[in-house]
Amino acid sequence: MGPATLSFWRCVAGAVLLLAARLLRPRVRAAAPVPLDRGLLRAGATGVGLAVFKTAYFAAVAATGLAVATVVTFGAGPVLIALGARLTLGERLGRAGLTAVAGALAGLGVLVLGSGSAVVRPWGVLLAPGSAAGYSAMTLLTRLVGAADRSARRRRGPARAVPGVDQHHRSAR
Repeated sequence: MGPATLSFWRCVAGAVLLLAARLLRPRVRAAAPVPLDRGLLRAGATGVGLAVFKTAYFAAVAATGLAVATVVTFGAGPVLIALGARLTLGERLGRAGLTAVAGALAGLGVLVLGSGSAVVRPWGVLLAPGSAAGYSAMTLLTRLVGAADRSARRRRGPARAVPGVDQHHRSAR
């Protein structure tokens, strides 16, 4: 089974499990429902990020082996997230963040250029950061949506008591 086929069936299985969980859990009314088109856009963007992450990862494993693909993918992920958060969310890296990013890049360089027992194939090493980019996109999308939701709650202000209803609930306790 190739990387794309494996990724496809994992995504199908995950979708089936998520749908089953959604149907089995009790309905909870959201405080501020998300419009259908925005919800579909979020789900689609997350799905694309997941598909890129998994497909590129499995292709990197096939090309250069599990050890190298895993280390490069999960070593590049935090670097791409930090840089992406700076560019898309305006987050500051600070001195410690810059040091961590530089250290991660140096470590990845040593791994890729070093002479260990693992076989490092360039094609696999190029696919692994593509996988990390898919993971980073999902993470940044989640953070961006969370920031937008927090901002919307601040604009709406705090919840206010409803006269008559709040007093009834307090006296019933």
